[in-house]
Amino acid sequence: MDYTVQKYPEEPIVEFAVTEQFRVYDHLPDSIEDARKVLDNLGEDIYYVVDAGHLRLDFSGAVAALAMLAKGKLALFKHPRIHKIVVAGKSRLLEMSMKALGQAQYGGLTVYFYHTIEEALTAVRAEIGGVKKMVSTF
Repeated sequence: MDYTVQKYPEEPIVEFAVTEQFRVYDHLPDSIEDARKVLDNLGEDIYYVVDAGHLRLDFSGAVAALAMLAKGKLALFKHPRIHKIVVAGKSRLLEMSMKALGQAQYGGLTVYFYHTIEEALTAVRAEIGGVKKMVSTF
């Protein structure tokens, strides 16, 4: 499998993780549908955490991903069950792309970006526990 989508037991977290084989054009549409199925069956709002640490991204793939995640019929990042979008990855292009989601043409979405999945989950769990509110890095 080129990606996984999992709901964390007893936590309001859904994690989407990609492998090195994941390709935006080949896998993102199906992965969005799989993630939507998980989200549609939830009875609570969640933190949608993306582990993109292994994502290989080029400029055209970034533009296509932004359109698929924030616009049109796929628009996963606008799902009503998503409380906050949290993305972890090492790519500067990925970071700039997530920042671009805040622009009007993508719906002014707020994305919280971290460089590792561990940092992202620590921040999410701290907010869930009422210890510290997450702050956008953009």
